[in-house]
Amino acid sequence: MTIKEISPSHEDNIHPIVDIVAVHGLDESSHSAWTDAPTGCCWLSDLLAHDMPRARMLTFDYKADATTFFGSSSSSRISHHAQTLLEGLGTHRYLESCTERPIIFICHGLGGIVVKKALVTSAASTTMKLSHLHSVTTSTFGLLFLGTPHEGIEKAKWYLLSKGVKGILRQHSQLVASMEKNTETLQSITEQFTPLLKQFYIHNFWELRETVHGFSKGYVVSPSSAAPVDESERLISHVLDARKRILGEEHPYTLWSMNDLSKVYCAQSYPKDALELLIPTLDVAVRTLGRSHIGTLMTMSNLVHTHRMIGTPSNIRTAEAMLGDLISAQIKSLGPSHPDVYGAKLQLAQMYERKGQLSQAEIVYRDILSAEGESPGPRIHTSLKVKESLSEIYHMLGRLEAMPQVEAKL
Repeated sequence: MTIKEISPSHEDNIHPIVDIVAVHGLDESSHSAWTDAPTGCCWLSDLLAHDMPRARMLTFDYKADATTFFGSSSSSRISHHAQTLLEGLGTHRYLESCTERPIIFICHGLGGIVVKKALVTSAASTTMKLSHLHSVTTSTFGLLFLGTPHEGIEKAKWYLLSKGVKGILRQHSQLVASMEKNTETLQSITEQFTPLLKQFYIHNFWELRETVHGFSKGYVVSPSSAAPVDESERLISHVLDARKRILGEEHPYTLWSMNDLSKVYCAQSYPKDALELLIPTLDVAVRTLGRSHIGTLMTMSNLVHTHRMIGTPSNIRTAEAMLGDLISAQIKSLGPSHPDVYGAKLQLAQMYERKGQLSQAEIVYRDILSAEGESPGPRIHTSLKVKESLSEIYHMLGRLEAMPQVEAKL
């Protein structure tokens, strides 16, 4: 059986509320991928199951050697494994009478490609006879991709992939093209999967520790391939291009789209790209809309976030200076009690606190709290955060007599 249930045991008499399906990657098995060899500790059954006692842990086992993904029939092999996964999981859930139970897929490496193809096939299985297969897509809640090469693997990193890759390339020199980044197989699966993106919660993870292979080391899958710019960037870029063409490059709606695109870059951990986009956008916004316009304030706020995200001393100084200008402009345009003003002040106080400028942080925190009785002011979450920070500051400054006054309000 390709689908194996590893927890909970039937003796536990537990009624699961979610199915977690783990799919391994290249040169792995459904056991080795999730098990620490020295200790024998299995992450799924020994750790994750403990934290999620009402989750059913399932694994999918398939032959995942180098020929599976890089052989002459790699496309058909991936489709075969995807079909096997879909039929095995769909049938297993049908026999257990749980076809509507939510599913979360955990995919390692190239196993993510198999899962994406399986979901594409499931979405197309719309006949009554195949309803148990179609239910896999409709029941899928989320996907976790751990180092999945959505956009391929760079040629220079092939040697890190698998012991079998080198031999295959010697036997089939024509496969070099099929392994290069953005291969037809991966492109096709990505294009087929794109319409399904909005149906699921998706989280991409990439390597932070290099893989060692002989005397060489490196990241097998680049961050840009493991966490590609998703469909939202394509849509926003399309809208941005249309607005530039129809409305002009300095129209407020065009500037709005540029801000939206910068947020996508930051979400994809490309803050420098966002910075390059936002700096000229702010210049245009100030010149055409004025410093107090909501579009200008939004751009300034995004720039502050981007500078803080980059995090160099120079960027932090720029963010701090911009926050002062932003707060002044927000007060003038939105009023002193607007939530955006409190949010900007909170950022400024936190920056002071991180730099050890505790007296300046205290002043800003107290300024935020002083508005509580004057207006709707800071919401509960912000207010509690401010009071907790003030208590910590008084503790660090040795002003213990002030702590009870703040803590009494917590």
